[in-house]
Amino acid sequence: LNVKAFYLGIQAVLAIFSTGRTTGIVVDSGDGVTHTVPIYEAYSVPHAVKQILLAGRDISKNLKHILAETGWNFETPAQFQIVREIKERMTFVAIDYKKDLEDSPTKEWKEKNQVSYTLPDGNIMVLGTERFRAPEIIFQPSLVGKDAPGVQKLTYNSIMECDLNVRKTLWKDVILSGGSTMFDNYPERLLEELKVLAPPSINVKVVALPDRKYACLLYTSPSPRDATLSRMPSSA
Repeated sequence: LNVKAFYLGIQAVLAIFSTGRTTGIVVDSGDGVTHTVPIYEAYSVPHAVKQILLAGRDISKNLKHILAETGWNFETPAQFQIVREIKERMTFVAIDYKKDLEDSPTKEWKEKNQVSYTLPDGNIMVLGTERFRAPEIIFQPSLVGKDAPGVQKLTYNSIMECDLNVRKTLWKDVILSGGSTMFDNYPERLLEELKVLAPPSINVKVVALPDRKYACLLYTSPSPRDATLSRMPSSA
């Protein structure tokens, strides 16, 4: 095939390359797992990598359960795909979950946040609190009975297991990757949660590119980061 070199990369490392960085912490959430991966000068920090078995599939299941409480049942695999579509098109992360729950009965909240979804059979479903209750489990896994840290605490734990002189850089380069970080308000909510956990003097920044769903696939060669990649082991 006349391949001059081959580089096999860790998904999170490739994701951070897509932002033009080589140091930061990647929060990668897909269908089945959410990872937090600290990366320093293009190499992951294995001992500080954290994960929870909670991601997009669990949000879909939670939405299915919440909808069943209001009389909408989706039992077959085909119907579950409808739930996934509702999740991807209609749900969002609440920046202040408790406040949204408290305000949800009000006319003002309903006018702003209630939406209608037309099912394949023509029935129309009105969605209110379901829209933000479903993805809340990423920040509060206890809502579905999971004894695990939320993504904000997972990120914090990863950073705190890194060397002291690296932490400041990680706090200001929190990189989102994967389809389950695409919810509206996800970056803003994560930022607010991390500000609470971070030391007072630390500047926290969450980087959320519009195409982050495919972040690990977006790395392209021509850029200053080539200098880093050229030093990496490769095989022909």
